[in-house]
Amino acid sequence: MICAAALAICGAAGASTLNDRMKVHFDKPVLAGETVLPAGDCTIQMLDPVNADNGVLLIRSESGVQTTVLTNRLYPADRSADSRARVTLSRDGDKYRLDSVWMSDSDGFQVLESGK
Repeated sequence: MICAAALAICGAAGASTLNDRMKVHFDKPVLAGETVLPAGDCTIQMLDPVNADNGVLLIRSESGVQTTVLTNRLYPADRSADSRARVTLSRDGDKYRLDSVWMSDSDGFQVLESGK
């Protein structure tokens, strides 16, 4: 599996004024959980945490497609020196899957695959 930062390959992320929400643009469709998000602008929002180590992200595309995904929390030690808000995608051939999300406040979330 090849990992590609959405900033470098598939889009750009920008933090909104809220630390629990960000906007991202995908140049190609992206699988999040079991839902394929179409190319275009999306909003990613952290919903209430399940517990200290898990949380749920709500992802809405501007086209109306939306999904929620379960995540494991990533801690700042897991983060590279780059502190900007961003998403990371994994790539398998020509298919992209949402892998992780880093909010502007240093909160990181590893997206769990469906059924795992």
